[in-house]
Amino acid sequence: MPRLPLGDLEEALKNPTAYRQKLQQPVSRFYRPSYFGALRDAIFKFHRTNGNVVQARRYLEGRLARFADIARSTEIMDQFEWYTGEYSSRGWPAFETRLRLVVPLPPWVRQDLFCSGEVSRVDMVPAGGYAAWLMRSREGENWSRELRMPLIQGALAYRTLGVQGNEVRIGIICFEDRLIDMHSFTQREIAGAYSKLENLLRQMGF
Repeated sequence: MPRLPLGDLEEALKNPTAYRQKLQQPVSRFYRPSYFGALRDAIFKFHRTNGNVVQARRYLEGRLARFADIARSTEIMDQFEWYTGEYSSRGWPAFETRLRLVVPLPPWVRQDLFCSGEVSRVDMVPAGGYAAWLMRSREGENWSRELRMPLIQGALAYRTLGVQGNEVRIGIICFEDRLIDMHSFTQREIAGAYSKLENLLRQMGF
């Protein structure tokens, strides 16, 4: 079953033909342990335990003990403390983490092709609406220009939550830069993103 990851759309846009060939190659299931992976897992544990920062911190300390770079591990711990502090001070309750989203494709696309990705966290905004967050280790600049962002907003609003597009905002959490940013795409921008995705699929031969 071929899958077009939302996170790969920028790569596919640069060279649709080359990416189509890459998509047809076998996918490796081996994932090397990483500092950022340990941080993400600790954050998800933090949310699964209803904000138990002590339990999540101990979990992260155990994961980081497997790595040799003490300075890097210290920085990851600082990033964890920054995240939990920011989350608590914002006061937006998270009701979903690691949410898998499937973006609807045109009816002319082969039925076994899926375009999907993961939203790290979805919050209820007390003033109204929802906030969907993606987490990155670095490179938060120009994130709102990525094709996947309005697609995620549209899929989350219309298919998952059953609300209007303007009731969902998309945000980025960039740990190394200590950056938190948010954007809301218009219905026109969301529709334009779907059109751009359709053009990409045609260029890839689907």
